[in-house]
This record gives sequence, C-alpha cells and structure tokens, in this order.
Amino acid sequence: MILISVKYFGPTNHRGSKWVATMADTDDSKLRASEHYAYGDSNGCREAALKVLAKWDDMADFTARVSAGDWVVEEVGCTHDHNFIFTAVFKYEYEGE
Repeated sequence: MILISVKYFGPTNHRGSKWVATMADTDDSKLRASEHYAYGDSNGCREAALKVLAKWDDMADFTARVSAGDWVVEEVGCTHDHNFIFTAVFKYEYEGE
C-alpha cells in the first residue's frame, strides 16, 4: 500500500504558502514534492500528493513497465496535527470507475 502525507506550510518572509507531500521510498529515504497554495483552491493538497507520486513513478519506472493506466490518489484521513493522508492506487485503462 502506498501512503502519502501532505502538510500545509504557511507563508514566510520570502515565499508564499505551500503544500508539501512526503512519501517513504523503499530504501528508508523519503521523497518530497510541493505545490503552491492557491487561496480558495482546495485541490492543492491532492496535487502535491500526485506530484510526489509522479516523482516516485519516474524513479521506479513503474508506469512504463505495466499496461496503460494512471495513478489515482484518495484522501483517507487527517492526523491530529492536520497532515492529510492519501493512498495511491494504479487504475488500469480497462478498469471502470
């Protein structure tokens, strides 16, 4: 199972707000990707999760080795410190919704 944690970081003196997605890799390291926070847009959290997943997919070359399809992320919860947790599933092109 693939789990992705996404956290909101507020603005600093030099940069605006952002979402940062973190995903554990197989060698006990962590992959991270960020997405700018757009006020009024609730998809930034999901987009950050998709970005870190795409980063992992490029490193692992997963999609290139399987049938046509695409990754789908689904929010499964939120921690006590407001980290959003997503799970990722690869949906093959021939699978229905």
